[in-house]
Amino acid sequence: MGTINTTSSGSVFISGTSSGINTSALIDAAVAQRTRRADLIDLQVSSNSTKVSALNELRSLGEGIESALEGLKSVISFSGLDTNLYAARTGVVSSSTGTDPNSLATITIDENAEIDAYDIVIQQRAESLLVNGSNQADATTALGLTGSFELSLTGGAAQQIDITAGQSLNDVANAINAVRADSGVSARVVQVSETDFQLILEADQTNRDIVFNQVAGDNVLNTLGLVDGGDAFQNVLRNFQPGIVSLDGVNAVRDDNLFDDLISGITIDITAADPATTLSLEVQNDVSIVKNAITDFVNAYNDLRDFITQNNQVNEDGTLNEDTILFGDSLLANLDRIVSGIISSASDPTVGALADIGISYDSNNKLVIDDSTLDDLLLNNFDGIRGFFESSYTSSDNQFAIITNGSTSNFNINFDITVDGSGDVTGVVANGDNAAFTFNGTSITGVAGSVYDGLTFGYIGGVNTSLTFDVTQGFADQLFNGLNNFTDIVSGLISEEAENLLEQNLDLNVEAEEIRASAERYREQQIERYGRFEAQLESLKLLQGQLRALFGVEDDN
Repeated sequence: MGTINTTSSGSVFISGTSSGINTSALIDAAVAQRTRRADLIDLQVSSNSTKVSALNELRSLGEGIESALEGLKSVISFSGLDTNLYAARTGVVSSSTGTDPNSLATITIDENAEIDAYDIVIQQRAESLLVNGSNQADATTALGLTGSFELSLTGGAAQQIDITAGQSLNDVANAINAVRADSGVSARVVQVSETDFQLILEADQTNRDIVFNQVAGDNVLNTLGLVDGGDAFQNVLRNFQPGIVSLDGVNAVRDDNLFDDLISGITIDITAADPATTLSLEVQNDVSIVKNAITDFVNAYNDLRDFITQNNQVNEDGTLNEDTILFGDSLLANLDRIVSGIISSASDPTVGALADIGISYDSNNKLVIDDSTLDDLLLNNFDGIRGFFESSYTSSDNQFAIITNGSTSNFNINFDITVDGSGDVTGVVANGDNAAFTFNGTSITGVAGSVYDGLTFGYIGGVNTSLTFDVTQGFADQLFNGLNNFTDIVSGLISEEAENLLEQNLDLNVEAEEIRASAERYREQQIERYGRFEAQLESLKLLQGQLRALFGVEDDN
């Protein structure tokens, strides 16, 4: 029984019919030998892909630490430090009576508000004028009044309202509201009993009087009971008045209830007045936000530490687990060395080392927080905590500022800067070196690979100058910048290594395809070769049969 073989060209051969040899197995074995290199390449591609996934996980873990450090490090703009976690403020408000402070005012504290204590008394809530007319029997029946009048608020532009005989009480209210945006006066009809209706006017702004002026025809508002013969309102439901707040014994008056300029960075929005209650406001640093960020950093670091430990484990028999993907990888080792080095060497003259603020290593080489130590420092030495994590900058020229800090080192730089007539920088000498920085317009950038790599400054002074600039790197900036050399999605070492592996896989896949294509061509050649062999053998057997018949020989002899 033969085996059917088909070449890529479509030719069909039955192997082994004459020889009895399993030529198909011989061909498969020969092809397998030729594709062995491709199979090994497949294993390499799979290994590379697995390593890329591990590298991406490593980069993600590093980015997790960076994210936690983002608010703890310096946030830089040309005008100085932007708002960051250390600028966050919170307030404690207590009441001298049993009155809930929130029932009297809503107090909002902005970032960078001054740390201080205040006594606040809500003396008076600002109110808007509210007046009503006399009872009317119907709100929808025509009033039969024809006249014109003007309404406005004090200091505002008067708006004329024209009423015709066919208009009802509801129509009068609608006509007043049609010019409300310009007059500042609104109207509504209220049913005060089963048979009585009243027209009500209200000023849209507090502490503003409503000004009425009769123009022509019927005095509509007088007929409806709102004004007397002298254009004064007859029934005042609520008089207008300003808001009054006493701050540390000094009264402040505003036309409305929003006191957003009484204390810099603090807004007091009056809800109700209570002259008998003193609200004591204490503005403090929001230490909870800073502690949460520190806790996030510790957790993110420990996640990285778990990953590093996992990839350095060796079984007792010397073998590696399948998830020990980056064992012996230089990138992992270098990242671990740099991160551990920065953490171990971090210190500040005010609060000392990382352990002194309550963060230390446990027996598993992971970070733990001593809450009592950290909480005490946050409450009693907040600036020390800030100085530990945040970088500080000192410039002798306020027209010169740092724009980008991507370094992990401290610097004291003496700059000599020249500019042209338009203020663009034309030359920079840093500590005597005229090739340490490049410049473009008003931007000055440290040369890649130099000690100033990662630093970018801006100078907008417009004249030649000599100045000094000091950079003292905080822990958060040091660790963030050290990690970023590895984690940057574009130029980081991890991304570069992952990209190299992916490019290598592309080349390997092409090589494997070429090997397999060559092997298939070889298979086709062998099928045709063995096919010819079987055909020739069959022809010889036929000839042998003919000779036997001719000579009368039946056996093989």
